[in-house]
Amino acid sequence: MPRVWLCVPSAREEKDSTLHLWKALGYGVAVFREYERGPVAADLIINTLPYTGYANAVNLLISLVLSEDSECSWTVTGGDDVSPEPNHTPEQIAR
Repeated sequence: MPRVWLCVPSAREEKDSTLHLWKALGYGVAVFREYERGPVAADLIINTLPYTGYANAVNLLISLVLSEDSECSWTVTGGDDVSPEPNHTPEQIAR
């Protein structure tokens, strides 16, 4: 079964973010944070590079996820304030 990942930049604190909702539904979560901002619900975090824009952050995350997770064939993006579709699994959406 292919793994689906959410790839987004995030500057929000955990309590203000929707990342935990994505994880709870079974998505892998990859975030780009310009610097360490405290704990966040993510499987992969990049926080050692300067933020050079949304597209660059997302493209870097997707490249890293695809190189690290051989089972991943789909990624989604949005924002750390966007909720996932609650009635379908990531695999259903990927199909």
